Amino acid sequence: LVGELEKGTARGTVLCIYGGKGKTDPALAAVLMSHQSAVMNIAFWYPEQTFVNGAPIPYPPTLAQNGSESVTIRNVTFVNAYFGIHFGKNGNNSLQYVRDVYGTCLDVGYYNDKSYDIGRVENILFTPDIWLSSGLPGTPNAALLRTYMIRHSIGLHLQRIDWTYLADITVEGYSI
Repeated sequence: LVGELEKGTARGTVLCIYGGKGKTDPALAAVLMSHQSAVMNIAFWYPEQTFVNGAPIPYPPTLAQNGSESVTIRNVTFVNAYFGIHFGKNGNNSLQYVRDVYGTCLDVGYYNDKSYDIGRVENILFTPDIWLSSGLPGTPNAALLRTYMIRHSIGLHLQRIDWTYLADITVEGYSI
């Protein structure tokens, strides 16, 4: 799945995600990646994402790996995802190449578990500023977004990963 996108922005190919509203099951991911698949140069935006009683609407992960190997995620922006990348479904989730990922992820930005072979994760930025500077409709009040995220959001959640290397990772304005 390849589009055209200016790095770190929502200027270019933007996929509007409506499915899964109110659910969190990784099997319902917007894009379920299998062996040797790739997502490149795409921004993901949830037009119906809003805060209800001070909390965002849950959605399944935007990108999930389904227990396969050799997936690539390159130059992807998560404008306002609830859960950005989920690598922890159905066994071995190895040999990822993740580079140039930018996002405002309201629950978790990047989750990895059961990765038993060399993965590369480089140049990641998770910050509330991606959504706030997107220019897309529905951007929340900056104070509300920042307060929620600093209290609840997780940038990276790493569990069983072997031989994965991470470099140039920035997480700002998140609880963890």
